[in-house]
Amino acid sequence: MGYQSIIRPMENQEQFRMNKKKYQDITLGQYNTEPQFDEENRQVPASEAQEQICDFFLKTVQKHFPEVVLQAFEQIFITLNYENHPAIQAALYEIIGLDREKIFRATLKRSCYILVNNWSARRQFKYIQELIDILSEVSERIHTQSITKRLLRQWLLNFLDSEDYEELKLFVSGYKHHRVQGWSNRYASYLLASQAVDYNKPKEQREAAKAVSRQLKEQFKFDLAMYTARFNSALSANNKQYKNPTHLGEDVLRLIQKIIVKRGKFSYENIANIFLKQTEGLYYEDFKLSLLKYLIHSLDNRELGEILNKNMASFLESLYESYNDEIWDTNLLLRTSNRLIEFLTTQKKGEPTELFTLLATQGKYLTLVIVLLKILMICKQSYSHLETCIASLIKYYEQEPESECQWLIVFLETLRVTLTIYTDNVNYNLITMEAASNMDTETLKNCRIFSQVRSEAKAKDSSEE
Repeated sequence: MGYQSIIRPMENQEQFRMNKKKYQDITLGQYNTEPQFDEENRQVPASEAQEQICDFFLKTVQKHFPEVVLQAFEQIFITLNYENHPAIQAALYEIIGLDREKIFRATLKRSCYILVNNWSARRQFKYIQELIDILSEVSERIHTQSITKRLLRQWLLNFLDSEDYEELKLFVSGYKHHRVQGWSNRYASYLLASQAVDYNKPKEQREAAKAVSRQLKEQFKFDLAMYTARFNSALSANNKQYKNPTHLGEDVLRLIQKIIVKRGKFSYENIANIFLKQTEGLYYEDFKLSLLKYLIHSLDNRELGEILNKNMASFLESLYESYNDEIWDTNLLLRTSNRLIEFLTTQKKGEPTELFTLLATQGKYLTLVIVLLKILMICKQSYSHLETCIASLIKYYEQEPESECQWLIVFLETLRVTLTIYTDNVNYNLITMEAASNMDTETLKNCRIFSQVRSEAKAKDSSEE
């Protein structure tokens, strides 16, 4: 219900205008009566009111302890106690007076993300959790006779029942101190990464999402490296403190072994570099044919390779046909890679493609992941688009019980382990316990995984995208 529709039954328009000047002349907070505003005579535009509130939180979080900032946030948005913040009250009442719930929600979101940005940069994650706790404990009971405050409270409750609030909660879902609710929150790094490139989101939200997503990925890399490094010393009591960060159980060790085997002379990086050099100067039509051969080459499952070959051949043949007689360039490579990623994951509002469903539900997780990896090896710029597609898949299934999404969870775990191994700040190597001419299944059983985290400075440099 809008503000004007609430107030006009209580007093007519003439009385409303007579009271307007009276309330413009008084100091806010000295009277219990409601200050009134109208569109024609407003003193501060709603956009300026939003900037005033956001600027207040930006200055406050930079100058004061988090406890002080949280207290101010609670007074302004939760308890609606403006005794110490008359200027902020005036700004909020300006937004109320124009019946701008969207501007109020945008103001609240930006204020939250300003705090999240600053605290995540200082790794003060517990205060982000406290911010979420403050919001989650808002009571639906309205303890005020003030029409304006009642409307503010209703707008706040509407925010808490929105996707905006669910997105905000992701900023604490990936940390160890947080009690994870729902299997999808374990993959917050993907969900946040998709927020980071969504230009419909406020700048503050995108910046916070990018920073926290990177931190979560770095934490996973470290935890996986520590787990694999210590696992070989299973009898050591210290090993208990390094838990498996995946949901694959000890199968993650066999997965890592399989992936590391391909990092020799004919590694995915080397093959990708050879492919790019050999296709320089090709017309786009010929390039697509070479791309298909590159993606299918050396797949372990021959039957599966034929299925992929048939499906992707038809897709690539019709892709950007108007460019067939032009020499491919990096822009066309990026567009082609992004379309291939969609073809292998999701194309319509998060709905999985037929090929993704076929491969994932039949347990061909690693084959699918390797094809996606090979795309990234020739076009690193597509990494963010892959994360966005994965986030869409997670959102599509997030309401389903975890027991019914095990196939998707295994795929997600396989994907992030594989992508982690192919980053620059963690080195994974196999150490054979006995001489062997080739790496078959039996030989892998006699191998140990050796992982090493590089220095923090180098790790930071390599993680920048």
